[in-house]
Amino acid sequence: MTAYEDGDPANDDGPVVVRRTIHEAARRFEKSMGPGAIGEAQDRMDKAHKAGKPRAAARWREIYRYLMGLAAVAKRTVILETGESYDFENDRVIRPRARSRVKRGGGPAGDEAGRNRRRRSGKGSR
Repeated sequence: MTAYEDGDPANDDGPVVVRRTIHEAARRFEKSMGPGAIGEAQDRMDKAHKAGKPRAAARWREIYRYLMGLAAVAKRTVILETGESYDFENDRVIRPRARSRVKRGGGPAGDEAGRNRRRRSGKGSR
């Protein structure tokens, strides 16, 4: 059996936090395996670890942890989309920002932004 760290946020009493791909894979795996899915996921995790396949072991570890979280009567499940993370201290999903608030490209800011043309002279500019 694999040893886990005690300070891991997944061991808290909060919600089960899982990426969408792992959620869908775990649900399919649980449906195909039936009641023995948790033990089988743990076995596959250990086999992948012993075989020197760290990516496969990490994937099976996440599936195992998700299934164990459901079995431990989780209050709710938080499914993360690609690029999102979860803030356990504030109990919220952190979404990546589409744009930064900082103006890029330099140049004048405020009222003069985008007004680099000279004023027109003549009757049409009054």
